Amino acid sequence: RQPLRHGHSPYTPQVWDLTAGRLVADLQAPTKYEVTGLEFHPFEFLLASSSRDKTIRFFDLESFKCVEMTPAEAT
Repeated sequence: RQPLRHGHSPYTPQVWDLTAGRLVADLQAPTKYEVTGLEFHPFEFLLASSSRDKTIRFFDLESFKCVEMTPAEAT
């Protein structure tokens, strides 16, 4: 399976199977801020997303659940 990082909604990252041409998962995490970046971990089955609230969320790509979130920095 070839996953693709994609943001259909500016608030919800999605994972697509490019071979089958189908949506695999919406990565749900409560945020009202636009997702600004996505990056696959080079060695683990994780996807990191950053958002305008300056948080980073880590998603397990087997369960498609958010497994960790960094707090927003105080400004």
